[in-house]
Amino acid sequence: MYKLKYQHKTNGWIALTVFAALSLSSCSGAGDEPDSGNGNAIVFGAYISDAYESRASVANIDDLKKAGFGVFASNTGADDFNPDATVGFTPDFMYNQKVWWKAASSGVIGAGSWLCDQDKYWPRGKVSFFAYAPYAAAFGETGITGITGIEVSGSPKVTFKMDSDVDKQIDFLYADAEKTVNLEKVDQVQFNFRHALSRVGFRIVADEVIDAATTLTINSVVFKSSSLGASGDLNLASGKWENVEAREMEYPFETGDFIAGSNVITHAAGTKMSDLTANGKYLMLIPSNKAVPVAITVNYDVATVDANLAAGGITINNEITSAFEFNFETGKAYWFTLRLGLKSVDVEPVVSDWEDSETDWKPEEKQ
Repeated sequence: MYKLKYQHKTNGWIALTVFAALSLSSCSGAGDEPDSGNGNAIVFGAYISDAYESRASVANIDDLKKAGFGVFASNTGADDFNPDATVGFTPDFMYNQKVWWKAASSGVIGAGSWLCDQDKYWPRGKVSFFAYAPYAAAFGETGITGITGIEVSGSPKVTFKMDSDVDKQIDFLYADAEKTVNLEKVDQVQFNFRHALSRVGFRIVADEVIDAATTLTINSVVFKSSSLGASGDLNLASGKWENVEAREMEYPFETGDFIAGSNVITHAAGTKMSDLTANGKYLMLIPSNKAVPVAITVNYDVATVDANLAAGGITINNEITSAFEFNFETGKAYWFTLRLGLKSVDVEPVVSDWEDSETDWKPEEKQ
């Protein structure tokens, strides 16, 4: 484990996605339903207001129930939690405590309770809670790769490393700690989970109606930046990224990564915009929170039917790169619209709040 520097807590984060209301009166691994039991015991109960993003794809509440979430908690006595403390204020009440779902034996859909492995009781003094999802008991080479040590003072932190394979990326969440610090035996602790990463999707549109004999087909899209976060530490108290290692990152998307048929533009499509990527193929990025260089390279074919030619037509391959600077912010979703012409490609970025629902999710665009 390692010791890290700590930053002051800040507020104002965007894109509330998961609202987990934890009723604190008992925390037990027994039984199907929470037991009110001793009024000084802690019981976890949780619900989610919107769909949970467990990977680059849009999932539902079942993913949170399968993965669970991790909780850190510090008992600070009469003092307020100090994220800059060099001594004390360690996670001495909960340390990477998994909160998991147990379905009711009745088999009723949605019935059950959130449990943890050890009974907990409200101590004297103040308790500050911090959480992240999905829960990690062990750490891999990418995704969640580590957490601060059990004896390290200050804000708990989670180390995260981006995976170069989009299919293996996860939607990393943290709970806004504004209302979960310095609590004294409250009836309910509410974990408001937010996206720690930025999300990128692609759309396509023809810049003008193409001829009826012509078809545009995208073969690949390559997203590249010379300065994007490869890894970093997420401060669970502030929601800030720290110790970010920036380097050149490249993510290729090929035909199999696109929605079936979405990479083909015909005369009938006119200038109607369509999604090129969807569930499971959204690109996740550690936020830059400043303008960084971006280059998007599009390889596509322009095929034209011509009965006068021996082959019955001609196909011309184009590969065009659009370069610009862009600021990727925490908890924001971005659509990069590829506007294709017969000899050109323009990229139009659109930002939206990261909104979820259990079915048919699409973000609201904001121009």
